[in-house]
Amino acid sequence: SAAAPPLTPDAAAVLSRAAGDASRRRHAHTTPLHAAAALLSGPAPLLRDACVAGLASPHPLRCRALDLCFAVALDRLPTSTEHHHGG
Repeated sequence: SAAAPPLTPDAAAVLSRAAGDASRRRHAHTTPLHAAAALLSGPAPLLRDACVAGLASPHPLRCRALDLCFAVALDRLPTSTEHHHGG
């Protein structure tokens, strides 16, 4: 099998933020949800910028609603403690 190409600095930063968030939340694994949340926030919110650019009339509350959806979804992921202890 061929080796995967190296990540760009932006991609590496997003994955680093995603892994950091998963660790801070005590999640056993970094998931695509963590990566999407990292793309939505942080110093270079690529997903947020793309969403705003795609809206005919961007409204700040739409972005806030998206933030809240990701926050709720991440909060619902089991922590590594719950996973190991059946909590």
